[in-house]
Amino acid sequence: MTFLPARTERYVRAGLFLFLLVAVKEKESKLLSNAKEEEEFLFRCSFVSRQKNVKKIILSINLYFLKSSSIYIFAKNKKVSIRLSELQALAKRSETENKKFIVRLKKKHPKDIDIKVSAIHEKVFQNINCLDCANCCKSISPIITDKDIERISKYLKLRPSVFTEKYLHLDNDNDYVYNDTPCPFLDKENYCMIYSVRPKACSEYPHTDQSKFINLLNITVKNTYYCPAVYEIVERLKKEMNKL
Repeated sequence: MTFLPARTERYVRAGLFLFLLVAVKEKESKLLSNAKEEEEFLFRCSFVSRQKNVKKIILSINLYFLKSSSIYIFAKNKKVSIRLSELQALAKRSETENKKFIVRLKKKHPKDIDIKVSAIHEKVFQNINCLDCANCCKSISPIITDKDIERISKYLKLRPSVFTEKYLHLDNDNDYVYNDTPCPFLDKENYCMIYSVRPKACSEYPHTDQSKFINLLNITVKNTYYCPAVYEIVERLKKEMNKL
């Protein structure tokens, strides 16, 4: 498994084994999806090869993941589940190292960094579906600009003052943010109900494909706590830069 750092791989394997133990006890499930891919992955795990009812195990693992509010990350046809609680722990463990890394990174040429980060961003997001997660929408609020307020208010057919009073407040930095999390416009299937007019900060999130990425290093480290894609991008970037 190449998605997680090598030092945590054994814990992931142990976790998958526990998922199998839970799966044996599950009786009902109709949540099968991507069956061929899941079956291929499970067969690659030595502890699964002796199981007789692989389909039942796959179904049950799907059910267990959903009950546990897990998110799915794909890497080279392998499905790895990282719970959001695990993401927080991984990000916290890496924070000191990441802060030292960004100090070194600031000494590099900004354009070189943009090229590397952009390439990593594209690869990571080929294997991640934000609709399976939406943790950014559930955990943090974007900054809402005056232009955002005008655009969203018009879409909702509300006066800007009414929209502001109903949904927003000023934070400690005197920026408008949503009153609550999850986002009031996130539906039950993780779709955005105002997607076409969403705040600029939302459309640009997680900011890892923007130019002058060197100016976004601090916020990127913070985002490793909320976005599994950002965590993976930072981990890959560290490996790439260490080669230079």
